[in-house]
Amino acid sequence: MKKSIILLLVAAMGLSGMTASAETGEMPDRTVNGVDYYIASTYSIEPRFTVLTECSNGLTDMGNGKLKCVGGTIVRNGYTAVTIMELQQLVNGEWSTIMTWSGQGGSNASLEEYRYVDSGAYQVKVSHNAMSGSSSVETFTSYSKTVII
Repeated sequence: MKKSIILLLVAAMGLSGMTASAETGEMPDRTVNGVDYYIASTYSIEPRFTVLTECSNGLTDMGNGKLKCVGGTIVRNGYTAVTIMELQQLVNGEWSTIMTWSGQGGSNASLEEYRYVDSGAYQVKVSHNAMSGSSSVETFTSYSKTVII
């Protein structure tokens, strides 16, 4: 009887997660100053985050129509981090990219950009890539929270 109750509780806990991203269905491990962080050590069940060690994104309303967009990728030693960050606006019910930035580094590729926008709904989409030479070995896409201006 105890075994059945424990299994039922474990199953219920596994099904009760909320989603932070329509594509990934994963919640950030932590949020600091509006930036969501996805950390490799907490994802041990799936064969994901074998090279990517930290993925972050954020979108902040700075006031007067100014948005702060943040995206970052950290990979294990021996690989190259590539971050592609898109500022997207909701137009007629669909997300449309209005600006794209990219960065590449050794084990860390971080972006922080500012953009003035008109009123509307906005999000940041970040593609996190781990490269070995010219080959992509692992990718992850994360989305910020929506900001309404």
